[in-house]
Amino acid sequence: MLVRAVSAENPPAGDAAELTQLLKQFLAGAGRNDIAVHERFWAEELIYTSSSGQRIGKADILREVRAEAAATPKPNNPVTTYGAEDIRIQQYGTTAIVAFRLVGTTEKDGTKEIKNYLNTGTFLKRDGKWQAVSWQATALPNAKGENGSLDRIARPYVQLVLAMGQHDPDYVDAFYGPADWKTAAEQEKKPLHTIGTEAIQLRTALEKIPVPVDEMGRLRHEYLGRQLSALEARVRMLKGEHPNFDEESRSLYDAVAPTFPESHFQNILDQVEARIPGAGPLWQRYERWRKPFVIPKEKLDAVFQLAIKECRARTLAHVKLPPNESFTVEYVTNKPWGGYNWYKGDYRSVIQVNTDLPVYIDRAIDLAAHEGYPGHHVYNGLLEKNLVRDRGWVEFSVYALFSPQSLVAEGTANFGREVVFTKPERMKFEKEVLFPAAGIDPAQAEEYYAVQALVKQLDYAVNEAARRLINGEIDAATAAAWLSKYALMDEKRAQQRVKFIQRYRSYVINYNLGEDMVRNYIEKRGGTERDPDKRWSEFEKLLSSPRLPSGLG
Repeated sequence: MLVRAVSAENPPAGDAAELTQLLKQFLAGAGRNDIAVHERFWAEELIYTSSSGQRIGKADILREVRAEAAATPKPNNPVTTYGAEDIRIQQYGTTAIVAFRLVGTTEKDGTKEIKNYLNTGTFLKRDGKWQAVSWQATALPNAKGENGSLDRIARPYVQLVLAMGQHDPDYVDAFYGPADWKTAAEQEKKPLHTIGTEAIQLRTALEKIPVPVDEMGRLRHEYLGRQLSALEARVRMLKGEHPNFDEESRSLYDAVAPTFPESHFQNILDQVEARIPGAGPLWQRYERWRKPFVIPKEKLDAVFQLAIKECRARTLAHVKLPPNESFTVEYVTNKPWGGYNWYKGDYRSVIQVNTDLPVYIDRAIDLAAHEGYPGHHVYNGLLEKNLVRDRGWVEFSVYALFSPQSLVAEGTANFGREVVFTKPERMKFEKEVLFPAAGIDPAQAEEYYAVQALVKQLDYAVNEAARRLINGEIDAATAAAWLSKYALMDEKRAQQRVKFIQRYRSYVINYNLGEDMVRNYIEKRGGTERDPDKRWSEFEKLLSSPRLPSGLG
């Protein structure tokens, strides 16, 4: 047997660390058909019950391993690797139960088949040495072929997304699968109508595959179906279909944002008005009021790096990040967005920060958390580690921007700002570190964030401007004026946001609606601000799963 990864989550006290290390050493050595590790791991009186129902002993295992080690490997032989996940250890004196999920990945001719087994071993400690005296292996339902069938959908799905990228330069946000797949898409330049037809055929084939009974398999089946449906919708749009705002968001992002009347925003504006009284339009007073909170350009990188360092440290305290993960920061101009994460694969990102407009002090943590830790960089890294590498689910090696995945990606990135800092923790860090680093008076921090909390409640005003613009009810100039009035954006920022809407359309719902849906999902599972450990735990599970918007309800 071979092993790729073994990990234990929060092992209990006692000999759990020693047992975990023993399991690591065994799986690594067994992958090399190392007789010595089998001799060390299994007790002489071992009773081993295989997933096929066969009961064998230590002598049987050693005989099989010796035969495999002596056999001459054949060209193109399939290679199977094993990893252990969800390790649980319970110790009772000199007896311990070790339970984990064994993930077997078999590679042959460029394809992967994933099988999962629940393994439970009983260990005795004698003469200071732990050995397994009993072992039970049970095949999970997805080991019987459902996910193997899904693998036959996954590869052509990725290739269709890459083909779409030849017609829509924004469509492929990230790809780190086989380079020859991308080259083939560039050379073939598959017509739009062919992409649409093949997407429908692929989704029809998917519907004939039984839905796996395990949760991850079920979520994967649902993910492929909804991502394909969104791809079909995007094809229709590129061919000239003009859905309204809500129809578009439903077909692309699996969600529809609520509609708010102007009176909703006016009630919030009245509260801001009470804090910033005076003459002239409120958005102009707001801009003058917050001007002292701009990070000077010469201090921007230093402040941003401090925010990144703290966000990373806080994330590492709760999330096991992939090895050697990292990102670089670039400062750019002439973009319709404020920040962007370009995920490159191998757990690396490039984060770009747009400096066209002034960057305010609250954006330091917002960008560090949203684009980096625990936002997009962590989300993409965990998907690569847990789904692409550990499970072989190749569909996650590509990220289609105009798809349901984006609502979860943007929603977790936005909500990540609340996960990485509680409100008191953030205020303390801002006062003691970021405000001084930016040369801003920390005494003004609480008043600044009190106003920002009100302004955040205007987030859905962007959706309303986008809905009206896309539905043809207003033009771009009116949309910009509406954003100034109801979202308190200055003229340049409002114009930048209109450019974003014109380019990305209903994508705007992924930020505010996505954040609210993720927050509700996490909090319903006990991940409230009062229980930060539970919040982190549920957040990490979501980041590592194929769950889409319809699964957040």
